[in-house]
Amino acid sequence: MRRQKYSLSESGMNKLMERLTQIREEGLNGEAVGLMEAPITTHMVKTMTKVKGMEDVIERNEQLSKTYQGFLNMYGFESMYDMYIYAKSCDIMPEGVIKSKDITRLVPVQRTIKRNGKYQEVTVYEEIYKSKEPNKNENDKREEAPTIRHAREFKSKITKGLNPKDVAMLKTVSNSLTRGNKPFYDKSSYYLELKDGDRTTGIVGYSEEGDHLKMDFHRSNGKISGVASRGFAELVNLAIRKRKGVIAEDNKQARPVYLRFGLQQSDDGKVWTISYDDLSEVFGKSGETID
Repeated sequence: MRRQKYSLSESGMNKLMERLTQIREEGLNGEAVGLMEAPITTHMVKTMTKVKGMEDVIERNEQLSKTYQGFLNMYGFESMYDMYIYAKSCDIMPEGVIKSKDITRLVPVQRTIKRNGKYQEVTVYEEIYKSKEPNKNENDKREEAPTIRHAREFKSKITKGLNPKDVAMLKTVSNSLTRGNKPFYDKSSYYLELKDGDRTTGIVGYSEEGDHLKMDFHRSNGKISGVASRGFAELVNLAIRKRKGVIAEDNKQARPVYLRFGLQQSDDGKVWTISYDDLSEVFGKSGETID
């Protein structure tokens, strides 16, 4: 006998959402409280909400959060993004890793989500295929050795830190970047890549701190100079587009750069700051903004 496959119709899904909202409004019973603490998988979320994956959740987070508000509330979430990130942290290892038994493909990425009204840290493991370095002959080595280039020569690319897969890829690349002020930070809001063709020569991380943006770290391959200065200039540009100010830790070597960009040192001397209004007066307002 063939098994029938069952799926909820659109009207059935609407009724389910209404029922979940009703339960939430009437007050949670013991069973519902259990749901608030239950493990969740991405397969379950996809089945219940028809989302296609992480990229889809990021693109439609606001819409999905409104549509499935009752469903999210039942599990203690306010946004579909937070629920999907939590679900990814509950998933077992990817099938390809299980079959190959190659756990070196897994890259851990820390995320902060909000559940049951509280912020919590979760770890998402992404499967990353690491490309092998091509064999270099003696001619290649002789050509590469003498040249030190400046960071301003390289093209830049900004990546939002929303998708753990993107962050895991950058984290993997950073393992080959041997120079920098701090280790790679996987909870940055934005990442700047300095690119030489397809090769990444530097990475800089930025985070939001209230009404300001700050630089978290910078890494390079050791064959370019001026990464910190280029990273700070890109930070100012990003802050204007985000309509944010800039905040930076005091650094004697960086003080001339801070002064050039209009930052002022705090009374205790620990940080340098500039508001968005002052920043836009110095450099002008950007017509392009970033969400």
